Amino acid sequence: MEKIRKRVGSKELFSYGGDYFYYMEKIFDTAALNLLWLLFCLPVITVGASTTALYDTVHKQGVQDEGYVVKVFFQSFVRNFKPSCGLWGILAAAAIIFQLNLGIVSAKMEGEGAVFLLLLYSMCLLFAIGTQLYAFPALSRFSMPTGWILKVSIYMCFRHLPRTILLVLVTAVSVMLVWWCLPLVLILPAPVHRIYHCLIEPVLAEHTPQSKKIH
Repeated sequence: MEKIRKRVGSKELFSYGGDYFYYMEKIFDTAALNLLWLLFCLPVITVGASTTALYDTVHKQGVQDEGYVVKVFFQSFVRNFKPSCGLWGILAAAAIIFQLNLGIVSAKMEGEGAVFLLLLYSMCLLFAIGTQLYAFPALSRFSMPTGWILKVSIYMCFRHLPRTILLVLVTAVSVMLVWWCLPLVLILPAPVHRIYHCLIEPVLAEHTPQSKKIH
């Protein structure tokens, strides 16, 4: 107890480079990332680019401990803007189509056929979301054409199904929390992407040759 009090009360705790400034910097970086992601998602078409930049920044913070998160975010956003918009358009369109089909089936059909189609479209929607969760991290890390990023993401989604289900559950819980309390959208994006990072990085490391990595 005496050692703990001594450490907490020491000047080193509040000195530049000490624990206090380190953790305050991390809190500020997290708040900045949350705000940047939200602002750059507002045009809707840039959701993919903003998400790619957020994951890339979280990765570089955790692995390389790079500072200046705003600079890293903008660099990644600009670098991946074009391919991420294409990926976002494809994956968002697929998710919308499956969701619309779910609504049509639930409203217009009954019986066993309706149950089968509801299950089918629900699974398709889940896989579309799962593929999206892999696609933007893969784009932030690998030098591949957009089509290959999509193919690799679909493969990882099916190949690592238990992990994909866990990623979708994390996403679902996050969405429900924001639905329950809208201001949480200002707090959750960066912490949730840190969870994504822990789950996705082993998959990316396993399936991508060293020669394909750019970051």
